[in-house]
Amino acid sequence: NVKRVEKVVFLFCLLFLGYGYYKNGLSYVFLQKMNFLDTLVFLLIPFIGVLCSVIFDKWRGNALSFSTLSRGLMLGLLAPPRFPVFLFLGYTILFFVFFFLGSKFLKKLNLFSSFKVGLILLTSLFSIGLQNVVEKNSGYVYGTIDTFFGRGFGGYGTTNLFLLLLLFLFLCSTFYYKKEIALWYLGTYTLLFFLLYFLFPSSYTLVDYLNPSVFFGGILFLPQCATSPVYPKFKILYALISALFSFLFLFFFHINEGGYFAIFLCNVFYAVVVFLRQKKTK
Repeated sequence: NVKRVEKVVFLFCLLFLGYGYYKNGLSYVFLQKMNFLDTLVFLLIPFIGVLCSVIFDKWRGNALSFSTLSRGLMLGLLAPPRFPVFLFLGYTILFFVFFFLGSKFLKKLNLFSSFKVGLILLTSLFSIGLQNVVEKNSGYVYGTIDTFFGRGFGGYGTTNLFLLLLLFLFLCSTFYYKKEIALWYLGTYTLLFFLLYFLFPSSYTLVDYLNPSVFFGGILFLPQCATSPVYPKFKILYALISALFSFLFLFFFHINEGGYFAIFLCNVFYAVVVFLRQKKTK
């Protein structure tokens, strides 16, 4: 059953990649606004992610699986379309080294949330835009449909909420996916948003609600089996705090990828607490 789930997650990662590749590259080739050879550069980043993931598992002595491949693709999906290839290669290698060393002490630290936050910080440090080439030149303004079906904002098709929700429904049918965390997180975030929306209806739209960092992070980062609480009360508390921080980051501090920061901070806090408790028991 676990292998079957890993295959399905890998398939969805390929769908995300294919959709993002089309939206960020091929669609503009058809419009004669981009050269086809330029679009091939987009495929280098997910290839690097998969290669580093394979080497990482070989390094640790783990057998290669669909989980290895889907993890590598996921790392590529998290990179903005215009992220420099060599910078991504260097960052990914260093990240795996530090993650391998750090996981010895903080075993509950989530790989994906840590990786994404690092990417966000690098985009700010090197002033790397999140839009693709055409969107950058045209000053494209996102609409509701673009936000829902994906326009490459924040990664290779990771804003395709339609595919993401299909994957979520499948994961909820599996026995080990902590759907309570995802449901409490998304439910609390939804409640807070629409409360704010009814208070200030002229200031917010559905586009603000459909934030990629919340849905992508809440479905794939937050409920990770090995990096989130086990007991029911702690699951709910973990989800509520993450949702509250996501809401604050997005709508009070106006950080567009605030959901990733919120999930990362809550996960780090949980990992530190577990580490201290284990150290105390020893």
